[in-house]
Amino acid sequence: MYLKNNVTGDSANYVTEFSTERKNGKTIFRFSAKNSLCYCPYNQNNKPLYDGDVCEIFIGRRDEYYEIEVSPDGNGFFALIKNDGNGRFAMEKFLDCEDIVFSAKKTGGGYEVSIELDDELVSRLCCDGEVLFNAFRIETDGGEKEKYLYALSPTLCGSFHRGEAFVKL
Repeated sequence: MYLKNNVTGDSANYVTEFSTERKNGKTIFRFSAKNSLCYCPYNQNNKPLYDGDVCEIFIGRRDEYYEIEVSPDGNGFFALIKNDGNGRFAMEKFLDCEDIVFSAKKTGGGYEVSIELDDELVSRLCCDGEVLFNAFRIETDGGEKEKYLYALSPTLCGSFHRGEAFVKL
């Protein structure tokens, strides 16, 4: 699968391949982000990685979900988000990045990200056995002010925090 322009829903100008699989009690998300200068302004976990290049997963319910980000340098961001459904959201709390398995590897002209979540973690926020999620990428062209936003299921606006765009895993 390929991520699309989050605002328009059109094809992305920078290719991002995305896949997911279930294996041995884990859900594994993989990104292959092409054409990236791998801009990473922070080198610690749970910093605002979204200010740079990053791949992200939102997973849970439409109103409460985990936000998981991984930068090209391999730093992670893991937080619980509450969303009122009217475009307002709040970070409820940061979570320990050691509770998830993630990695990043720079490649010629881009980077690859892997995020692994065990079934217990996924089930904490899922209703009636239904797991909802969305996958995203932010590309900054080396730290430029304008960010390129890409999504598996585009929100058709300038924010990823739209639970109505989540899809069933």
